[in-house]
Amino acid sequence: LRGSLNMLSDLARGGMPRMVDQQAFRVGDTLACTPGAVVYRDEIFELLQYTPATSSVRGTPLLMVPPELNRYYVLDLSPGRSMVEFAVEQGIQTFMIVWRNPRPELGHGRWGVDDYLAAQQRAAEVVRKITHSDAVNWLGLCAGGITTALYLGYLAAKGDPSAGSATYIVTMLTNQYPNIIGMSDTAASRAVMGGLASAGQVIPGNVLRTSFAWLRPNDLVFNYLVSGWLLGEDPAPFDVLAWNDDATGLSVRLSTETTELLVDGKASRPGAMTVLGTPIDLAKVDCDSFFVAGYTDHISPWRVCYTSTQVLGGDKEMVVVKSGHIQSFVNPAKTAKYDYWDGPPAGADPDRWLETTAMHKGSWWPRWAEWQLPRSGDEKKAPGSLGSREYPPLDPAPGTYVRE
Repeated sequence: LRGSLNMLSDLARGGMPRMVDQQAFRVGDTLACTPGAVVYRDEIFELLQYTPATSSVRGTPLLMVPPELNRYYVLDLSPGRSMVEFAVEQGIQTFMIVWRNPRPELGHGRWGVDDYLAAQQRAAEVVRKITHSDAVNWLGLCAGGITTALYLGYLAAKGDPSAGSATYIVTMLTNQYPNIIGMSDTAASRAVMGGLASAGQVIPGNVLRTSFAWLRPNDLVFNYLVSGWLLGEDPAPFDVLAWNDDATGLSVRLSTETTELLVDGKASRPGAMTVLGTPIDLAKVDCDSFFVAGYTDHISPWRVCYTSTQVLGGDKEMVVVKSGHIQSFVNPAKTAKYDYWDGPPAGADPDRWLETTAMHKGSWWPRWAEWQLPRSGDEKKAPGSLGSREYPPLDPAPGTYVRE
């Protein structure tokens, strides 16, 4: 009887079995609760500045760029499991872009790669003005790592030295090894998606959530169908799955443009891609970079993420975590469950690199902090307030866009 009621409830909300008890989590209370404020807002994003947790901070700020689909707070989950919280505790001045959930009735379906890159440009300008820093360090996650690499390619083409360092988490820039984007791309799908992009359409959040679940049906569909519908059990509370259930839409135009640049190899060919009116060559991005991949990642396979290191210039560090897509970076230092391989990505063969690289116990977060802090400038007194006279706080974190 309980299973039948669960099934009817799930069918009424779209048909997929529930994975998580959402009641245990509230955005701004138990999720996305690192203190801070919105210091800038426009049509496409809000910019969060986080409150320092130390008496002194590093001079070069860190700007985090989450994926343009799904909620930003996968980087700011429950206290103790938040990468934002960890960065702030290291004395790093931390900022976050919060992408707006696109709505076709407001014309957001027109947003493409250039729109998101221009948004990152505006965000970086605000960050520099607030912190009085000439440079900005970047952290891009998944699709946010793709747009970050493209934007740094734009800066390199313009001769702009403001990129201090870059961290790329589960980020693909090539199509050299099998991955879900390349396998889903066909002539028919491009024709359909091209028509939807021209019409300014947005892929609904529930469609994306369902599609990602069916990539791992045993774990993310049938597992919960059995426990919920057949055994009558209620799903357990889990912050990652609560975040996953809080899905957003995605501009079809952005989806088609990123698919083309990956599958067609545009990102890895000098001059093959033009962004913000400028041809770019990612090999000329020479800032130091830190790459993170998940060994069992089914969305951004680790071998493809490894090949991203061969596209960009500069000194690089590579970490492969013995886990999947989300758990590769939700891996807190105090309660780490997954070990990792770490070393410079010498050579183009990812398997050869893995064979010759040492495995380390525990979380990679402290290793990243050791790498990031020397690239974050000198220490100075932490600011007594957030924002500036030009960019005063508008709302407390997590802001308003995360609730749309």
